[in-house]
Amino acid sequence: MYEIGNDLSKDVEQFSKWANKAFTLVHKFAVSLLVALCIIDLALPILVAGMRFSKETFIRKVMKYAALFGIVACWNKFTDNILLGIVKSAASTYSGNFDLISTNMSQPQLLLQHGIRMIAPAMNKTASFTSFEFLHNLGTILTLYFFTFLIIAAFLFLAFYVTVVYIEFYVSAALSIVTVPFSAWHFSKFITEGTLGHLISATLKLLIVSVMIGLCVTCIKDSKPGDIFTQSTPGVSQQGSGQAITGPAEYVNMAAEAAQRHEIPVNLFEGMIQHESSWDPHAISPYGAEGLGQLMPETAASLDCADPFDPESNLEASAKYLKQMYDIYGDWDYALAAYNGGPGNVQAGAPLPGWAIEYINAVKSQVVGSYASHSSITSEQLSKYIRMCLALLGLVFLTFKVPRTIMRQMGGTVEIH
Repeated sequence: MYEIGNDLSKDVEQFSKWANKAFTLVHKFAVSLLVALCIIDLALPILVAGMRFSKETFIRKVMKYAALFGIVACWNKFTDNILLGIVKSAASTYSGNFDLISTNMSQPQLLLQHGIRMIAPAMNKTASFTSFEFLHNLGTILTLYFFTFLIIAAFLFLAFYVTVVYIEFYVSAALSIVTVPFSAWHFSKFITEGTLGHLISATLKLLIVSVMIGLCVTCIKDSKPGDIFTQSTPGVSQQGSGQAITGPAEYVNMAAEAAQRHEIPVNLFEGMIQHESSWDPHAISPYGAEGLGQLMPETAASLDCADPFDPESNLEASAKYLKQMYDIYGDWDYALAAYNGGPGNVQAGAPLPGWAIEYINAVKSQVVGSYASHSSITSEQLSKYIRMCLALLGLVFLTFKVPRTIMRQMGGTVEIH
């Protein structure tokens, strides 16, 4: 979406360059046309009347054409400084931020960035899932993806709509300057009236759209969509039966820090270490496992643990290894089983063997409190995300619908006297 937004911004920038070149040509044409009409209007009546003319009529025509020449010469400043200035000033009155209006109207990719910011936490949440977690939450994730797609489509549409309104204003301004000279003649002034009316309509439409964009961005700029997925309510929890962690405070703190670094439930990791070695950094099992986390020498070496009997190094490697197992299986019970028996002896989704269940229960008997067995998107989180998406869709709909409804009610014509 960022690339789409940047492409859209580049298209608008390229259009602006083409529009400036086209306006230069149109401006020259309008001046030439006005000169021709001026000569015809001043000279033809004099020639037809046999070189006789009214000074009062002649002076009035000269003043009229002088005014028209001034309008044509300053047309670019009129559209940019006056019409657009009115639009931005009036719109910023409602949003309270002049720069907010200006940047979001002239750079549509910013609107897409606002939309991306609102859906990014949901995408980050699903991206963090392992294959097991993804399949376990598949129904919820598909619902989340559906509403995410709607938001992407809505903000893409909004960006294109703003771009079209912006372009419509400049096209209308360019066409209007060509027809300004025709207002000098009574029988052709209807041409100017038509284009001037369209320019006024385009300006009002741009004003209303700017107000709606300002309100839309103001409503969402301070929102914190990330809060939806930061709550700690677990989808599926496991309860430990341990009474207390009895290890030395120094080692317990090291274990907690290692668990937090590797995003492991602290109480689960502490319970596992307590079961594995009873917090004895010099423990050696009958099978040759060493240290606090009872790592086999080859496993410790693969985890960059040079000295398994060093408490800090062993705990860091143990936490890293347990997290690797979780990333494979997506469930802490399966991760514990693989930690104990090796990943080759545990199959994801298959019933756990008896030895694995015994080990898991032994670890849980040392765990104090509960922990989430695997990551999940809760129904409350999904409900909040859906409500947020519906609110965003409502804002986009109003931003599109309100200007069209107002402009439909503002009929009538513009007359030049």
